[in-house]
Amino acid sequence: MAYEEVSKELERVIAYIKSGDCTDEDKRRITKETIQNIETYVNPGWLQYRKAMSTNHAVVEKRDYGNYIKGLYGEKFIDCFGGFGIFTCGHHNEEIVDVVRSQLDRQALHSQELLDPLRGYLAKAVSGITPGDLQKCFFTNGGAEAVEMALKLARIATGGRYFISW
Repeated sequence: MAYEEVSKELERVIAYIKSGDCTDEDKRRITKETIQNIETYVNPGWLQYRKAMSTNHAVVEKRDYGNYIKGLYGEKFIDCFGGFGIFTCGHHNEEIVDVVRSQLDRQALHSQELLDPLRGYLAKAVSGITPGDLQKCFFTNGGAEAVEMALKLARIATGGRYFISW
């Protein structure tokens, strides 16, 4: 796909994001494209899993709020997953959304070069509510980085005596 085609398609996707509602034609197109994109660019096995676990494997997420997720066609689901820690506070929690929106209006991401005051405040808060004598925090983007750091810390704590070799 050429750059111009990709740009045009992304403009259409952004319009879906910004719009309040979609036409029935838009909904059919979004559902069809979502299935195709996941099958082609993400993981076709995941779609097979979904087919085995659900009567309708192609429910496309549209909105979330409180403890619910709504599908593109208005289907309503109680979210019992909570896999992403923030959802334990409810989807679209007004207080959290307000603070995030305020921060995004000022600064979406910090530079990594200057001191980020919010990282310091968060580390202090985590230290204050965590049992034991935790004084330092290491923030990661995902589980792999967290596991890597845990292994490094274990080596430091044991004086580097233990090393796993494959």
